[in-house]
Amino acid sequence: MAAFDADVLTLVLNDRASPPRDPTTNKPLERAKDRVDFLIETLAKEKTRIIIPTPVLAEVLVESGPEGLRYVEILQRTLVFDVAAFDKKEAIELAEITRAALKGNKKGAAMSHIKRSS
Repeated sequence: MAAFDADVLTLVLNDRASPPRDPTTNKPLERAKDRVDFLIETLAKEKTRIIIPTPVLAEVLVESGPEGLRYVEILQRTLVFDVAAFDKKEAIELAEITRAALKGNKKGAAMSHIKRSS
């Protein structure tokens, strides 16, 4: 299982989305859309579901304007995505993963979450 935040989901759904900035250079991240597309392809081949927490979807829809309904349709018909409710348990798990990632343990944080979710 993987989860996308609003920045990544916006890149997935909006072809005109601006890429996030590289924190080291403060320049737009190169080939951000291509990277996200490759990640989705890889996860789909591995049959890994991509979770879109409902607060993330709401955040994207606030910014999307009239395109929002089209975005929801795309997510509903794409088998790799799963829009999921986000409750207290998920908030705690996401906080643990984020804390570990901020400390530089991105892979370990993701793997520990995957092991718990399995």
